[in-house]
Amino acid sequence: MKRNILLAWTVIFLSLCSVSFGADASISASSAISRIGNTIMKTFRSLDLYLDQSSKKLSDNSVSSVNQQAISGKTFVAQGSTTSIDPFTLNPILNEIRFGVAYAFDVAYVDSNGIIQGVQPPFAGVIGTDISGQEQFQRVQSSRMPVLSKEFLAAEGFYSVAFQHPILTSDGLFLGATSILIRPQTLLRSIIDNETKGIPVDVWVMQPDGRIIYDKDDEEIGKNLFTDDLYKPFFGLVEFGKMISTVESGSSKYDFFALGTDKVVTKNADWITLDVYGTQWKIIATTSLDKSQAPERTLCQLGAETIGQALVRLSKDEGFIEAAYKGDIDAVKGFLDKFQKQYPCYSVQWVDAKLVNKVGSPSVRSLSNYQFDASRGEKESGFVAAVNSRKEAVIKSPLFEGGIGKFHLAPMFKGSDYLGMVYYIWIEP
Repeated sequence: MKRNILLAWTVIFLSLCSVSFGADASISASSAISRIGNTIMKTFRSLDLYLDQSSKKLSDNSVSSVNQQAISGKTFVAQGSTTSIDPFTLNPILNEIRFGVAYAFDVAYVDSNGIIQGVQPPFAGVIGTDISGQEQFQRVQSSRMPVLSKEFLAAEGFYSVAFQHPILTSDGLFLGATSILIRPQTLLRSIIDNETKGIPVDVWVMQPDGRIIYDKDDEEIGKNLFTDDLYKPFFGLVEFGKMISTVESGSSKYDFFALGTDKVVTKNADWITLDVYGTQWKIIATTSLDKSQAPERTLCQLGAETIGQALVRLSKDEGFIEAAYKGDIDAVKGFLDKFQKQYPCYSVQWVDAKLVNKVGSPSVRSLSNYQFDASRGEKESGFVAAVNSRKEAVIKSPLFEGGIGKFHLAPMFKGSDYLGMVYYIWIEP
């Protein structure tokens, strides 16, 4: 009853709140998010200027459907003909951009029809992808201006944003766009950490629709504060999020209950709104009114299962174990598909006790009937050792496509019979 009364007061309180709470907010937190916002905008402006030069290089290497050079400023392309980037020079330019932008996960060329024609580093299943229906491509196509996408689940298996820059000849012919895939953690973590050093504050970033763009807890990125079941028990937090989605900036307070307790944690919150190339970001800084309480909101407090905990649970699921024991690949694939949908990652796979990788999800990023062999080198020897240990393990290893993958393996047993490991791969930010 006491908790219900407190929740009711939270609703009344939030409905009345406005920027008048600014005097009660932490000056240091307010100052920090202002600096964070300025640094974010400077970073994207620098990226815009850099891609101006790179896009010109791509434009200078464009060819028409009859292989005519389409030099910027002198476009020898017949009316209505198609134009693309010279494939012999495309990848070197994409790689140059990739290595020139420290926070770029990959860099792609999207042609004028919205088809990805090149990507560096190469990732299976990306080239040929049609993104013509995505709102950010439609914006760059119609406006001929750089745009930042809303957050989305990338083909590479994690939540990200894309900064797309138009490729134009000097007389305005649209050749497509350079698309830089950015993991919010990679771009924002260093900025936020630098600006909040020594300040007891938790900074997170949200779209106005409730989608969480950045949080210290990587597994909250991509979740929706307004609609995800995870947040429904936390009424004060959800109402606070809905309020700030319509207010540009200010200070407020909200009550937060750690799941399974009746203890009220009152948090101060400051926020600002950034318009980053057509997409709004809400930068929020929270501090605890009670100095003994940490400001961070964690999955543990939310009572949520982490992806690692979910993997261990799957490794003991009777239906999954039975399917693996019988060698029913289709049934095993069904379990893995369900896991991948609920816990997006690069891939989730099953390797049997004989070190044969049987199946995974998604198929395009998984090995089928692949025999691991420690003699092939360090990449495989560490994995083989983990499988042979028959114990839960976490290892890190370079991926063939580039980047570092975290492999979390959980052993599978039917009675005393060892069936191998179920494991997921999480690409490190």
